[in-house]
Amino acid sequence: MAGEGLFFTGQVLKNNRDLLKEEAARKTLAMQQEQLKMQQENLAMRRKENARRNAPKYEDFGSPSVGGFSPATQRSTEDYINYVSNNPDNFAEKAIIESNIKNQNAILADITNNFEANMLNVSKGGAALDQANYVKNEDGRYEFERRLDYITPLVNSGEMSAEEAQAYYYNNTDGSLYKVREETSLGQGIVDSYKGKGTSSELYDSDDGKKTMIGWSDEAKNAVYTSYKNELKFNNKGVFETPSGEKAYFNAVDNNELRMVLFFRDKKGKLTTDENSPILTQLDPKSDDFDKELSNEYLDYLAKIETNPFMVNEGFKTKTKGKQEDPFKDAYPIADWERMSSSQNFTENKYGDHGRMLTDFNFTQNVGGEHNITPPTLNNMQVSSDSGIDSELAKKYILKQLELSGGKIKSKLSQVAISEDHTNMYGIYSIQVSKKATDDGSGSKGSMVLEISVPIDNIDSRLLGPVPKRWYNSLSINKQGAYNKEESTTTGGGAPRPQ
Repeated sequence: MAGEGLFFTGQVLKNNRDLLKEEAARKTLAMQQEQLKMQQENLAMRRKENARRNAPKYEDFGSPSVGGFSPATQRSTEDYINYVSNNPDNFAEKAIIESNIKNQNAILADITNNFEANMLNVSKGGAALDQANYVKNEDGRYEFERRLDYITPLVNSGEMSAEEAQAYYYNNTDGSLYKVREETSLGQGIVDSYKGKGTSSELYDSDDGKKTMIGWSDEAKNAVYTSYKNELKFNNKGVFETPSGEKAYFNAVDNNELRMVLFFRDKKGKLTTDENSPILTQLDPKSDDFDKELSNEYLDYLAKIETNPFMVNEGFKTKTKGKQEDPFKDAYPIADWERMSSSQNFTENKYGDHGRMLTDFNFTQNVGGEHNITPPTLNNMQVSSDSGIDSELAKKYILKQLELSGGKIKSKLSQVAISEDHTNMYGIYSIQVSKKATDDGSGSKGSMVLEISVPIDNIDSRLLGPVPKRWYNSLSINKQGAYNKEESTTTGGGAPRPQ
C-alpha cells in the first residue's frame, strides 16, 4: 500500500502556552535583576564611602630640612603610617608618635642649620671665623664636621636618637668644639673684697661744707691695682702662681676681644693686631719672644682696666661729726694696748712670713662662723709650719680645691690673732683639700687639712666681732703714732684716751 505513509496516525497534542504572559514574566525578571544590580552597586558605593569616612587620618610632616638625616625622618614617617593603618582607633598613641616625629625633625633640622651656618662662617673667613673660635683637629678638619659625620649614619640606622645626636654634636664642656671666652670676675672679686671693709675715702666736700664725697682715693685704687697684679704673678719659667691669675692674664676679654689684642691696639698703636698676630707672643712668659718690660706694662694696663669699672664713687653723704670729734672711740685704751704690746706668749708653730701669733690675744668668739673662701682671700696667705709643705704649694692646693668647688669653699674662721711683732692681725682658717686637689700630675699627696693665716684686710670686717675690730682700729691708729706709752697706764678701763 503505497500511500499509507502520507497520513499521521498518532495523537495530536494541544498547545496551551500563553505567549503574552511569558513575555511579561521575562520583563518582570529582567527588571528584578536590574533592580538587584542597582542595589548591589549602591551597597558597594556606601561601603566605599564608609571606608573613606572611617579611614585613619595621617599627619602631614612636610619636608623638613634635615640634610643628610632624611633617611631617618623617612623611616620614622613610614613606621608611623604602618602603625596608624593597623591601629586606627588608638588615638592617644598616634598623638604621641606624631609629637615624637615633630620633635625629632626639629632637632635634626637644628643640627643641620647649625652645621650650614658654621660652614658659612668658614667660607667667609676673616673676623667671622675668628669670632666663632671653632676648634680644628690635627687632620685639618673642624670638630663640628667630624661630629656630624659621626652621628649621621648612627641616626639614620636607628642606633642613635635625635636627642642623643644633639647632645653629642653640641657638647663643649671640655672646650673641644669651640673655645669659650668668659668675662673674668677676678677684678670684681678683688674690688669687692677691698670695698667690703669700708676703705673708700672722703674725697672732697660739697660747696656748703655739710656733705662729703665718698669714693676711691688714689691710694685705695693703687692698693687694688697691686692686689690684682699680685694674683697674676708667674716665675721665671712662666708658671703662674694661680689658675685664676693665668686665666685673667691670657683670656681677659672685652666684647669677645682679648685684652691682649686691645692692649697692642689701644696702648701701642698696633691697629692691625688680632689674636693670631705673632706679636702676642711677646707677652707669653714661656715664649722665646717674651718681653718682660712689655709684660709689666700690660699688667698695669690690665689691672686698671679690669678693676676701675667696679670702683664707683658712692656720692655725697652728710658728714658725721661724732666720728671727726672722737676718732679713737673704737680703739682700746692705753692700758690694754700696753698689755698687748708687752705680751711674749707665742704659738709654737709659725705661719711663714707672718711669723708666730700671740696666744693670749687671739679671739675665737663672734668671728663670723663659716666664711666663703675665694681667691682674693688668699692674697699673701701663709701656711702653718706643722703642715709639712710650704705656703706656695699650699696655696696651689687650695686654689685647685676652689676650682673643683666652683670658685668658692666654706671654712670656719677658727680665730683672729695678733702677730708676734704686735703690729699686724691675721685670720686663721683650717681648709680641707681633697686628693684630687693635691694631684700635681705625678700622683696625689692625699687629702689634708691646711691651717693658714691671711691678713685681716682680706676678710670682710662685717664678718668680725667687736673685739677684733677694736684691736684692728688700735693697730691702725698706732701706726699713725697715736699711742703715747710714756703716759700713765695704771688705770684700767678709765685710762686716758690716746692723744
